[in-house]
Amino acid sequence: MNPDSGARSPPDPPLDPDPGTNVLVLDRSTGAAEPPFQFPDAPVLDPSESHVLLISLTRSAKSCLETWDRQVGADPAEGVILCALPNGSDVDLPRSAFSAAFVNSPGALTPLGIRITERVDEWAERGRPIDVQFESISTLLQYVDIESAYRFLSQLTGRCTAANAIARYRLTPAAHDEETVEALSGLFDVVIDRDADGWSRRSR
Repeated sequence: MNPDSGARSPPDPPLDPDPGTNVLVLDRSTGAAEPPFQFPDAPVLDPSESHVLLISLTRSAKSCLETWDRQVGADPAEGVILCALPNGSDVDLPRSAFSAAFVNSPGALTPLGIRITERVDEWAERGRPIDVQFESISTLLQYVDIESAYRFLSQLTGRCTAANAIARYRLTPAAHDEETVEALSGLFDVVIDRDADGWSRRSR
């Protein structure tokens, strides 16, 4: 990966990725009063014209929807919030353009991958823009080993590229060794690295 022009900038880097781009956000600024990267984050596409898939391994669908409403305040053309829940008790989201889906465990990679692929492929056939947000790779690594996570993310990024989706993923580097961070970073088209001094952007 080569650094883009301009090594460091203030928070909230401009992000206008092409369809089929996978973006990794590395947030090293754990002491910041207001981290710029929240989940769900503001969409990079017009939500009214887009299909939006939000993937959280720790939060309920209702919690994600509440944050979306605060951050965005507009419904997508269609949306799905995919969560890791022990049961389906939290899948009812009335009066919302979002529906909810779930897997039983954050480490259930096969059903997680199936749910994501089915939705992304279905939307790709409709020809609308697709915005995917994956809340935390760091959470995923609490449940599966690095090799399994790498294979899963390799398949997921490939699927999103094939579907012309714009996908964003978040990783907390402080939770992992540098070798793990660098290995996973290689899967992504763009890496945004944020620390107390600002942010940098690398593209491959």
